[in-house]
Amino acid sequence: GSLDLLTDEEPPKGATDEAMTDFEGSGTGIPFCKLSSNDGWFVTPAEARAVADGLAAKKGQIEPLVAAALVDQAEYEAKFNKTAVRPVTNEMAKEWTGHILEFGSYCALAAKKGGFRVF
Repeated sequence: GSLDLLTDEEPPKGATDEAMTDFEGSGTGIPFCKLSSNDGWFVTPAEARAVADGLAAKKGQIEPLVAAALVDQAEYEAKFNKTAVRPVTNEMAKEWTGHILEFGSYCALAAKKGGFRVF
């Protein structure tokens, strides 16, 4: 499962730096590339609103998805590092869920204030 709030949209190839960081996705979520670096990407109000609304609508689904992602990450790290799988606790899932919901609140405010830049 997933929350489907990130998109795989990309800016046009060969765009200027400003056009690249200011490109607007479809508004169905935030293009993943905008959150994958500190290059000054601009998250539009529509993109921020889509994330805020999507997280609010799926609030009860977030913690189980986070828990599953934490387990997947722990298993990946153990395989990569050839170590035992570190335990994942309910507290960890609750903490990360809280951060995600805080980001949703931030996105709701940013949507009202004109978007935000990622640095």
